[in-house]
Amino acid sequence: MSRFPSVPVIEAVTPALFENEIRPGNRPVILKGLAADWPCVAIARQGPEALYRYLAQFDGDRRGRVSVLPETETRYFYQPDLKGHNFQNVERSVTHLMRQLLRMAEEGSRQSLYMQGQPLDDFLPGLAAELNMPLFPAAVRPRFWIGNSLTTPTHYDGSENIACHIAGEKMFTLFPPDQIANLYPGPLLGGPGGVPVSMVDLDNPDFDAYPRFAEALDHAVEARLDPGDAIYIPAMWWHHVRTDGPLNLLINYWRDLVPVQAYPPLAGLLVSALSIRQLPEPLRTSWKHLMDYYIFEAAGDPMQHLPKPHHGFFEDNPSPQQMAALKAIVRQNV
Repeated sequence: MSRFPSVPVIEAVTPALFENEIRPGNRPVILKGLAADWPCVAIARQGPEALYRYLAQFDGDRRGRVSVLPETETRYFYQPDLKGHNFQNVERSVTHLMRQLLRMAEEGSRQSLYMQGQPLDDFLPGLAAELNMPLFPAAVRPRFWIGNSLTTPTHYDGSENIACHIAGEKMFTLFPPDQIANLYPGPLLGGPGGVPVSMVDLDNPDFDAYPRFAEALDHAVEARLDPGDAIYIPAMWWHHVRTDGPLNLLINYWRDLVPVQAYPPLAGLLVSALSIRQLPEPLRTSWKHLMDYYIFEAAGDPMQHLPKPHHGFFEDNPSPQQMAALKAIVRQNV
């Protein structure tokens, strides 16, 4: 039974529909059957053993990081003191990991293993040629996620995401970016996946410790994916992922929207923590007004009343030379 309203479902998504309607909407959408024609989806329907044999033929025998939870845990999270994580990492090839997962399923083991976000071209060379992704540029390369039953806590990604479900069961619960205060994020740096995760356990929320989480639940939506379905997750949307089954596979595409010549947005946040956040009130509020005006364009284009030659760094598409000059100024002042 669904706990939250469903993410909208759209079938037969074309590149034009995706670019003109779905992306501008900046909300999650289930892309029904987007990957239904992929060979790996058809083979996965034959069972975990068939999927194992299919993927093994592409295995380049490269070893990658596999996260291992204690048998008493199913959620990848922080340690109680927030100084580390509740899982250990080991090195495995894809074939080794899949054999281990199948053996654990036969033995009835409840321990969770997860190989997360690895580049498909590096670990399973040749498999990407069998995948059709018409919605992102070809330069956006696929990554894969292999594991068994586990929970990924509520977190965000800085890139927009198309996640294609191949095998097992997958449930996403999503929250819009403006719910950050109600999600109680953990430490800004050092999260289990490199980003902060919500301190609240979605399956067993402590409303005494996190009372505003009740408001976040009013904004939650969920998406249950069938094999062959995909979900579009706009950048910065928070999402909680529950995965079930003995051998799960998801292939995703992260599209980074930050221009190549720009600094990562996190750098701006960290510099602001070193500068603006340290100011006394009301000076800090005055700088907030300045940021709203120049960066977030709360009153519209901040340069519209000036001749174009004076727009400088605030042109719609600054040149590489302008960006290089701006970086030089930043380096002089930081």
